[in-house]
Amino acid sequence: MAEGRDLKKEIDSIAKESKKIGMGAGIKFLKDYVLNQDGSELQARAAAIAGENVLYAASQHGFKAAVVPFRALAYARGNNGDFTWCFDGVTMRQYIAFHLGRSTIYGLAITEAENKPAPPEGVRPQGAHAHGNFQEETIFLSDNVTVVSGQGRGADFIPNLSTGQVYNFGDMSSVPVVDGSGIQHQLSNLNGYSTVDFTLKGHIGQLIKTEEGGEADLGIQNPFVQKRGWGSIHSQIYRKNSGVLYAGVRMEGDELVFKDGSIVEEIPTSVQANIYTVKTDQVTEQIPFSPLDGNTQVIRILPWPANLTAVFDTMAGQWLSEDNIGRIRAKVTVIDEHGNEASTVVNGGDVVVLNQSGSELPEKFSGGLSGRIVGYRVENQSQDNLELMFLTMIPIYSDSD
Repeated sequence: MAEGRDLKKEIDSIAKESKKIGMGAGIKFLKDYVLNQDGSELQARAAAIAGENVLYAASQHGFKAAVVPFRALAYARGNNGDFTWCFDGVTMRQYIAFHLGRSTIYGLAITEAENKPAPPEGVRPQGAHAHGNFQEETIFLSDNVTVVSGQGRGADFIPNLSTGQVYNFGDMSSVPVVDGSGIQHQLSNLNGYSTVDFTLKGHIGQLIKTEEGGEADLGIQNPFVQKRGWGSIHSQIYRKNSGVLYAGVRMEGDELVFKDGSIVEEIPTSVQANIYTVKTDQVTEQIPFSPLDGNTQVIRILPWPANLTAVFDTMAGQWLSEDNIGRIRAKVTVIDEHGNEASTVVNGGDVVVLNQSGSELPEKFSGGLSGRIVGYRVENQSQDNLELMFLTMIPIYSDSD
């Protein structure tokens, strides 16, 4: 943990801010667990989550579209309480916000992970753990990923293969809560190659891991898949009421207002994750601008190719490196209501932020916009036949799901 930072103050700050946004549930558990531990990982997570959301910082320039580079997003937890770049091979994880709140805990966020394969001796890449009383929902960006639940703590964990599930690209796992506690579970890459996934974190959910937890069947939800000539879209809808939680809607008199001040007529009931894969030298159709919190939409260019195992020997090391993500390139073109276009080229891991309330464009964009944003296109300009992946989160406004 950084010198001069006080862990109790960090946790108290999280609790105070979380109460403001209606996240009373789970706060006592968070404080009781973290403050009674002497774990450097918990200290690092507490300090990181209390930090400023870099997307918020980018939005303060008043840009209608902006790019946040991966290097600014990849400052992750490390060993012994120190922070390290994920490029250094210590964490291989990033915590990404999909909102412009000042702190990451103010809205929907995910943790991305590159999970190493199990070595020949069969050691799992992830220790058995639970997440307190938070339900975990993970979407996998690889095939043949096995997750098992079981009994026991830490090194004494005994997996129950009958409660395990095998997940493929686009599948979403559900790690349930039983009797007020998350169940023990463990990811096992016994297929001989690395796998990639991202997990919905929410305001404070799943920030910590514990060895306490029960046993139950793991859930699986298959994606809705749309095939296109240029690639595909894999969609997952998170549990109902997730939209209410993450959009940050509040009442002001008789009006519904998002955190960013925009007025809405209806509260979103759920959130939908859309995973786009784009073939080499192909471009998507125009994708509608679908802000999650009123005025803003985040386009996450993922730092891995969709065909990772076909183009990279994951047994030889991790994919995440500055050289590798530089091979992933995407041209993002933003379109306004008058048909004007503005484009920029970004690398793997970068985030493009579209802000309806902005007025200017940074120099990185060519072209110009004079009206409201209506959509965007993404072209795969990656090297070496890498298949592009990007992720968006959009609101769902009905119970028909």
